Amino acid sequence: MNKLIKFSFLILILASCSKNDKNANFNPDAVKLNDEAVELGNLHKYDSAIVVFDKAIALDSTYYLAYGNKAAVYSAMKEYKKALFEVERQVKAKPDFAEGWISAATLSDKTGDSIKAKIYYQKSLDLYNQRISDPAMKSYLIESRMNKDFLLIQLGRDKEAKADLEKIKKDYPEIKTVDAFLNMTRKSFLLSLEDKKK
Repeated sequence: MNKLIKFSFLILILASCSKNDKNANFNPDAVKLNDEAVELGNLHKYDSAIVVFDKAIALDSTYYLAYGNKAAVYSAMKEYKKALFEVERQVKAKPDFAEGWISAATLSDKTGDSIKAKIYYQKSLDLYNQRISDPAMKSYLIESRMNKDFLLIQLGRDKEAKADLEKIKKDYPEIKTVDAFLNMTRKSFLLSLEDKKK
């Protein structure tokens, strides 16, 4: 179940991330380097990937996705404090990036700073509330609601989250990840963050 929760959570974030910047004007060389670094990371060539991410960031410090991808590499290396540092750089570059604030909160939880995590969860929740009320973001409404519900659970507002998740399940029965969110608690999510011994 924990793997399903983590997977569902990441799918929602990634789905949101990939749609948000279709029209962004980033340095194309930085984007190309970022893509190259992602490939290196996929091949577990983490040190090389970090070097290439740094080159991408040096070319375009506004290209916030490179920070998040670099953080993912540090997470794969189990260097969570470095990952958190990169995600904090990401949200500094793009303060309205709700998904980045979720990552910062999750990594804060992972590194044992639940106070900072709650601040970051709240910041993300505020941004999702703005997104949900924005008619221009209607095509992201269900993803945004589910991410909001995840955040509500992390902030101890389970009843509110579960009520909305039940509505989503009723209105959109084809969305299979709703059940994983309905079964989630803050405790189960925190347990899913723990490193498993081999």
